[in-house]
Amino acid sequence: MYKLTIIIPVYNEQNTILSVLDLLSFEEKLEKLPVQIIVVDDGSSDNTTELLRNGRHKDSKHIKFIFHKKNQGKGAAIRSAKPYIDGEYVVIQDADLENSVSDIPRLLETIQSECLPVIYGSRRLEPRNNAGPGNPWYFWGGQFITVVTNMLFKQDLTDAPTCYKMFRSDLFKAIPLKQSGFDFCQEVTAKIAKQGIKIKEIPITYYPRTKAQGKKLSWQHGIRALLTLLKMRLP
Repeated sequence: MYKLTIIIPVYNEQNTILSVLDLLSFEEKLEKLPVQIIVVDDGSSDNTTELLRNGRHKDSKHIKFIFHKKNQGKGAAIRSAKPYIDGEYVVIQDADLENSVSDIPRLLETIQSECLPVIYGSRRLEPRNNAGPGNPWYFWGGQFITVVTNMLFKQDLTDAPTCYKMFRSDLFKAIPLKQSGFDFCQEVTAKIAKQGIKIKEIPITYYPRTKAQGKKLSWQHGIRALLTLLKMRLP
């Protein structure tokens, strides 16, 4: 059994996916652990699939590759990975370079030392991130979703839409996930909260990218996130 499973949903990230896998493979603190990586290519239409099938990581024994024939969404990719989770803990890692993989060991150390069921990495708890580059609409949209999440589910989060969400695997595998898109984040947070679990956060590093650099979120995703939260709040 692995100590940690890292799930990477991938869609059209030919410029970054191999770098992400390189960083994870050579992160010193992760090297010392038995780590499983599950990469789910969600029907990419660029060169991502070719890079995963034939790139330098194709024969890695600790990486499992799953390929969707068509694009289904981030939540669907994570659901595809769930049956193969073999780690004591599980974390979500995006396929871009917006987050620093060096934060994963800190998340793991905290969740273990404090015997937590779940921990989130907050971009907002690191002041440098709040003054950094990026589209202000993403920032304020994320803040709005966080406020609504806290109101509806009695949490004290500062960054509900964060990518870095780490769970005890038995808890995560027991959550019946249904959302297929980016609203996976709202669904899993709501279902954790409805179990009476208070979610702890620690600061993480964040390097936001622009639409031109491959950012995929839009205002439509914000509307879906809000609707998902409201739906999750219903009896």
